[in-house]
Amino acid sequence: MKIFVLAAITVLLVSCTQAPPPPAAPEAPDEAALAELAKRYFIGGGQIPADVEVTVTAFAPFEDTGLHQGDLTLAKDGQSQRIPFHVTADGRWLFISDPIDLTLDPVAAVLEGITLDGSDPALGPDDAVVTIVEYSDFQCPFCSRAEEIMKNDVLPKYGDQVRFVYKQMPLVSIHPWAQPASEIGLCLFRLSGNEAYWKYHEEVFAQQASLPPSGDASYQALLALASDAGGDDTAVADCFAAGETRDQVEATLAEAEALGVNSTPTFFVNGRKLSGAQPLEAFSDLIDPELQG
Repeated sequence: MKIFVLAAITVLLVSCTQAPPPPAAPEAPDEAALAELAKRYFIGGGQIPADVEVTVTAFAPFEDTGLHQGDLTLAKDGQSQRIPFHVTADGRWLFISDPIDLTLDPVAAVLEGITLDGSDPALGPDDAVVTIVEYSDFQCPFCSRAEEIMKNDVLPKYGDQVRFVYKQMPLVSIHPWAQPASEIGLCLFRLSGNEAYWKYHEEVFAQQASLPPSGDASYQALLALASDAGGDDTAVADCFAAGETRDQVEATLAEAEALGVNSTPTFFVNGRKLSGAQPLEAFSDLIDPELQG
């Protein structure tokens, strides 16, 4: 997105004297110093403890605005959080928010950025008036709650008026078996179809709290759930081992990032964003106007 700045234009009348050269562009802020200043701010405001590691990553100029952009990564005990930011060229002013291009239609931009090509599991008719797209993580407890709301409240209420598309967004830094769960699920979807996938999907969420926390034990447990849902053990295992669905998961993660999705679950209802495990009423506030329009 672009920030448009109105600049005053000054006309200079000069003699034959050579005009002075334009001032040199300021150097980019030092990343390490920027990280320390951000850490000082967060600690001073009581937002993080002093033992949290703060680093600056993905640091680069932001188009032609004079700003730089990057990510503040906060890490502790194997867990991390990424906070996108923008900073002025002198490193003084930090903005923890996305810039807004007011010339764009945000809904149209979102719809253009979401891939709906049939490669993701879905429920409901292709020609439904409303399409709900969820970016979710199998190991996320809030996603488990959202699963119950979608299955028990939203879909029963709206029936064939709604199509629900589930996109895999495993947060691997905090959920070690989330990506294998997604890759195995997509292997099952490709090999055995939509019905088998949704049986697996429901069981993974139903057993979320009891699945082994990581490693081969969690992989074997997920493979068993795929088999119970109707998948062929060998075919699914071979698909996973060959990484046949890994690129799709990575593409979805990149798609989510481009859309500004940084937490799970995140929904888009005909392009309108809804974050978190929201109740039926929050979905209805977005769905009903679409059905009436």
